This record gives sequence, C-alpha cells and structure tokens, in this order.
Amino acid sequence: MMGEDAGLILRVYEATGKAVSGAKIRLPRGSWMASEVNLIEQPLHDAKILSDCMTFDLRPFEIKTFRIELPRAR
Repeated sequence: MMGEDAGLILRVYEATGKAVSGAKIRLPRGSWMASEVNLIEQPLHDAKILSDCMTFDLRPFEIKTFRIELPRAR
C-alpha cells in the first residue's frame, strides 16, 4: 500500500505464536531507506537494512508496520 506521501507501507505479522529472530525482507537493489512506523505512519525508529535486506525481530502474534522510501528517479 502506498503511504500518504509516496512511500511504500509494508505491514507484517507473526501468525504462528512463535517469536521470530532475524526475519528478513529482500528489497530491490537501490538506495532504500526504511523506518518502523506506528499505525498512523509516524516514525518510531530506523529499520536495519544491509545488502538490500531489511532485518527485524517479531514477538508472538506481533504486527509491525514499515515505511520504505522508494529511490527517486534521477
């Protein structure tokens, strides 16, 4: 889903009731920036991105929302 100002909003959840350490989402190559946001898209903290992979932990049944900044056209 697109965010209010052209960022990409990604919502993930843990559905099995088991904690997940080091979950990864691979992003297309480019200059990406991401942050974890609350449900009204206010930033909470920067997300960890290394080698085009965003990495995070999830508690049982936790929902997380991320805002991913798309690379600007040059």
